[in-house]
Amino acid sequence: MFCPTCHEGVMRESARTYEVHVTAYPNPVTVRVTGVPALLCGSCGDVMFRGDTAERAELLASRVLVERGFRVGGVLRLARKTLGYRASDLAGLLGVANETVSRWENDHFAVDPATWVTLGSLIADELGGDRETLNRLAAARESRVPTDCEIAFDRPHREAEIIDLFAAKQLYGQQQLSNAAPAQRQPAAAPAPVSLTLDSMSG
Repeated sequence: MFCPTCHEGVMRESARTYEVHVTAYPNPVTVRVTGVPALLCGSCGDVMFRGDTAERAELLASRVLVERGFRVGGVLRLARKTLGYRASDLAGLLGVANETVSRWENDHFAVDPATWVTLGSLIADELGGDRETLNRLAAARESRVPTDCEIAFDRPHREAEIIDLFAAKQLYGQQQLSNAAPAQRQPAAAPAPVSLTLDSMSG
């Protein structure tokens, strides 16, 4: 592949630093994600990041900012966008008004700790290819009548593995239910190691 900038050099596989800049109060913040796969032009030195690697780098930057407790609007906006949510999408997931998300992102209201923890869980799930937090948020929005259920002691207690006894008895009968074993989710492949550095820039 030839360089789209100089049209002469050949783009070769490399590992470079991807910078994520966040407009945050009181100071802008930059997260440098090192070791990100990239294409480097041997002639002009131009660097290109593939879309999927850039998205993952931004998710990693969002995670470190959220985990460090930087509860400011710019970080919330970055996290929301890297998750691929519109403001209305995030508002629907959290059960708040659209205006609330806008006020959070513009630092008119402080983001409450519970929302911040949920945001961190959504990012972690996205990085791990999971939907556990989304499933819990969806279940929390519904009003269900409690029913008996059965879970396996030696398996991860995830909602996908919970057997609804009332529904299962209707479909399969008690004998088949007692012999049923919930499917176990395969763990996500471990991502390549990436290091992150965090800088706070004043002025």
